[in-house]
Formats: sequence, structure tokens, C-alpha cells
Amino acid sequence: MTELTNETQAHKDFMVLIGQTEAMEQMLRFVQAEPARILRRICREYEKYGTAVPDHHVHLSGYIGEASMKALISAGLMQSRDGGKISLWEYEPTEAGLAQYTALRDSGFYETTG
Repeated sequence: MTELTNETQAHKDFMVLIGQTEAMEQMLRFVQAEPARILRRICREYEKYGTAVPDHHVHLSGYIGEASMKALISAGLMQSRDGGKISLWEYEPTEAGLAQYTALRDSGFYETTG
């Protein structure tokens, strides 16, 4: 039991040290903002065309993009379905997703995060 506690404390100490670096702070800001960026991309196109957005229009950025999309779906902000003939997947914001997008947009969030 002591070994696990020492290992856990060593990891906590490491994370405190790493967490204080500019590089880690930038990475955390990116990870936290990416779901909102994806939500914006999909909601803009959905509002423009009134139809689900094919996956090739979303441009997910590697693992973080894929994880962000899973988070949006799990949070009930986005729905996914088979894309049929034009794409593998299509994404459509839920009412809650559109409400979150509108709140973020109106708050100026997108102006500060790109």
C-alpha cells in the first residue's frame, strides 16, 4: 500500500512541476477549447444549409479532435449518424448544442479563442 501511495505522490509532484510550464498551459487551453471550436464549425454549417454536416467538412485534429467529438456526443450536444453515400459520418447539433453554441458566440468566447 505504501508503494502505491509513494508512486501516486511522485506522479502528483511531477504533474505540479509540469503543469507550471507555459507549454503545458497552452496544451490544456487547446484541449479545453477544441470541443467548442468543433461545435462552432458544425453549427455554422448546419445553420447555413439546414442539414447534417458530413465528416469531411469537420476537420478533426487527430486524437484531440476525435475525443472532442466523442465528448460533444456524450454530452448530448451533437448527434452522429451514418453518412450514406457522401461521407462515413454526418453530424447534427441537438437543441442543447445549438443553445451552447449561441451562448458561446454571444459571450465573445470565439473571438478570444480563434
